[in-house]
Amino acid sequence: MMRKLTYLLLCLLSVACTVVEKEADGVTIYLKKTSEEAKTIHLQVINDNVIRVTAFPSKIISQNETSLATFTHGMETGWSYSASDEDVVLKTSALFVSVQLAGGRIIFQNKDRRLILAEPDCGGKTLESTVRQEFESPSDELFYGTLPFIVSNTHYGILWDNATETTFENSRDSTESNPDRNKLAFQSASGSLLDYYFIYGETMDELVSGYRTVTGKAIIPPQWAMGLWQSSDSYTSQNALLTGMNRFRDHQFPIDNIISTTTYENSRFPDMTKMLEDIHAMEAQFAIALPPQASWEEVGKNIFAKGVDAWWLNNLTDALYAKSIYKGQEKADNYHRSVIFDGSKAPALQQYSVVTRLSDEKSSWEDLKKSIATGASLSLAGTPYWALEPDVTQKNDSMLEPFRELYTRWQQFSAFTPIFRATHEPWHIAPEGHAAYSSLLYYANLRYRLMPYIYSLAGLCYFDDYTLMRPPVMDFPHDAEVLNVDDQYMFGPALMVCPVYREAVAKREVYFPQAPVWYDVYSGRAVDGGLKDSVTAPYEHIPLFARAGAIVPMGYPLQNTQEAQKNLTLFVYAGADGKFTLYEDENTNNNYLKGRFTQIPFTYNHAEMKLTVGKCTGEFQGMTRKRIITVVFVSRDHPTGIDFRLSEKNSHTLLYNGDERTLSF
Repeated sequence: MMRKLTYLLLCLLSVACTVVEKEADGVTIYLKKTSEEAKTIHLQVINDNVIRVTAFPSKIISQNETSLATFTHGMETGWSYSASDEDVVLKTSALFVSVQLAGGRIIFQNKDRRLILAEPDCGGKTLESTVRQEFESPSDELFYGTLPFIVSNTHYGILWDNATETTFENSRDSTESNPDRNKLAFQSASGSLLDYYFIYGETMDELVSGYRTVTGKAIIPPQWAMGLWQSSDSYTSQNALLTGMNRFRDHQFPIDNIISTTTYENSRFPDMTKMLEDIHAMEAQFAIALPPQASWEEVGKNIFAKGVDAWWLNNLTDALYAKSIYKGQEKADNYHRSVIFDGSKAPALQQYSVVTRLSDEKSSWEDLKKSIATGASLSLAGTPYWALEPDVTQKNDSMLEPFRELYTRWQQFSAFTPIFRATHEPWHIAPEGHAAYSSLLYYANLRYRLMPYIYSLAGLCYFDDYTLMRPPVMDFPHDAEVLNVDDQYMFGPALMVCPVYREAVAKREVYFPQAPVWYDVYSGRAVDGGLKDSVTAPYEHIPLFARAGAIVPMGYPLQNTQEAQKNLTLFVYAGADGKFTLYEDENTNNNYLKGRFTQIPFTYNHAEMKLTVGKCTGEFQGMTRKRIITVVFVSRDHPTGIDFRLSEKNSHTLLYNGDERTLSF
């Protein structure tokens, strides 16, 4: 997830400029004397924080047919430019972008003229180190994300729009004597266009927002997509699927979705329509694999019309193919939200409701640890929804208990990822009463209890370009210690998740970022921030903490998301001011795009020890107009865990009808 490195942009410009032409949303610079490659440079203003840079090998500006952008025009007002014999400077309210005519570099500065990034000159010398030293900026950078979008901890990101023609060079190795081990270089293929977006932001959330400004909003999945997904290689027949679903219901194990990873043409579903009616009668959804590059005409006619709810793509797709499936379903049914599972990490898929599967995990503890960092990087690369796909299999009878433990630890982690997926039925892991089975059931129930919190985060992903899984640097950018933490993360603003990735351990080390206090979610025990500590991590549980000021809305254990859940338990963690907004809509359709949703703001004032439940805004069909809210106040003096019986000292009851209410502790 994190690398110390030097970021080099390919230098194409080493010329003098004679013509600068103002466009509606930027400037075009025609070069009098050119190198062998660049003759024209275009700076396009997307918004105050996002600038597109393109260089063309001729004076004719061509269009990039494979562009990731979802727009055609940028910002036409609110920016200016100036030209001199030395440079052309484009200015927005947040940025100065200078094209130096003699040296051929592009330099990005913030509104205070503080250097953010400078391209190297054609001789390889850069102003970056000298300017940063003058302004006492860090000389080292940490990078997050995955190509083609890379995020720096120094307030910028780069999105390459000619990703198919870009090579990735990482010269890091384990040899300390190698001076270039931390260098990363991007180079375009010979003769290709230079085409990238420079994205500036004071926070990493702003950088992700800039990425989605370019590549499209992340739509809200249907609420059932946030519940448990169960897949199995044995789900190739109608009987196997229905038997699997019935077992979940008989065991009272919560589930919303069942997947056949075998394509419909190779599966044995003699009466798919009847099978889907039976699955839907059990209040569950069904996803099926599509043949490689199947057309929507084929999919819609053969299977969507029979009631299939979601799609499983075994091929690695791109945005164009995902778009064809998404738009095809939208044309056939513009009411219900679609969901597409795919193994691709291609960019810009979030706008087509694609859930990325991390499909390269193997059956090992090492890969479990790596997946924590991979998931965080993928999230920071603008992909909000992804799911684990660990290849955890039992080799032989002697490996049964190690297999159980490893799979259990994977699922404990999976319960706090954007999309919750299982690859084995729980009773095939261990019998009821075994610690493994008990843990799988516990975290499935906890996932559903947290659904009000999780679904609200999904709303934030659309409306505020939020990120669910968050490396600590996103929320604690001024805490230097978190820069070296890649095995724990924030799940939303409130919860810190610390997966266990070592065999047969009952403890793990946790760094508590600089906050007034943290609380063990299971017990309510307080832990000071800014410290490392070895915490308990028994077989059945992974460490889970809530930060001071956290407000976590929870429901009750459900068997599926279609069950009505009107009343809430609101956990409020003392030690700092806090806020959270509960988001609700009609759960399955696209009416939220028409404004049919509600929001209830919760605000905690620590100095006054007062909680305000704000006025409910918005409206939708079937909304809850009256509810009971049980408020649980957790502090050093009153520790309470989410599983403990609530004492009268710690809990309070509010009757809420949509009007503002206050509660003092």
